[in-house]
Amino acid sequence: MGWARLREKLRDEKGWIYRGQRSSSWGLQSTLERAFDRESRAAAEGDLIYRYRQALPNYLPSGQMPTGHLDLLGSMQHHGAPTRLLDFTRSPYVAAYFAVEDVSPGDSCAIWAVNEGACRSMAEGQIEKSVLDWIYNSPEWESHCVVAPAGLVHPSQRQIAQQSLFLIQGSVHHSLVENALQTFGAQIEEFVKCYPIEGGCRGEILRDLRLMNITRASLFPGLDGFAQSLKYALIEEEPQETYKRQRRKELKLDD
Repeated sequence: MGWARLREKLRDEKGWIYRGQRSSSWGLQSTLERAFDRESRAAAEGDLIYRYRQALPNYLPSGQMPTGHLDLLGSMQHHGAPTRLLDFTRSPYVAAYFAVEDVSPGDSCAIWAVNEGACRSMAEGQIEKSVLDWIYNSPEWESHCVVAPAGLVHPSQRQIAQQSLFLIQGSVHHSLVENALQTFGAQIEEFVKCYPIEGGCRGEILRDLRLMNITRASLFPGLDGFAQSLKYALIEEEPQETYKRQRRKELKLDD
């Protein structure tokens, strides 16, 4: 499917959440799942959480400490620690940016889509209570092999810019895909979709997204995001604009 057709399809979808991945061969896996095998995953997660809690007072004032289990895991995820959370966004175009940002021309990337309403209602059928109550008020999630969508109560500036939320994995003793299969059952292909994108479309897509103000600078507010966005600037320009800017520099018209 070409970018123009996919863009129109994604624009017309309602009630879905999205994740961009820079390889279409990757499945849906959390960083915790990629880092640890099934047998050691639960113990590793417990150790990571304990060590992170112990270190937090050295970095955050007491008024900014995470208060709930999801907030704590969200903070860990935000700062790069392995967690069972999988980042999603409500914007298909933000997902498209993360999919194509670093894809090579000869490779393909992908946007994954999950129907948020169906996921929530089917998870509630498994856990027999409100997903939000389970996520925000339960002391642990391990007793249910499900996936469920949820966002942080107090998102960071970056998470707001990215319209982010998480797909939460109930059981770390099972893979995220196994949790999803338990949630959706035979309807999984109806409510979980993968849209591959050819890497050769990268420049076209980045230029389209730049017109929507979706760039690394806008998605990562602050000087770091702006500085990192500079390396993509030439890719997002039309070739003739790059040539004109170079000629102006040679002729010293910008002095």
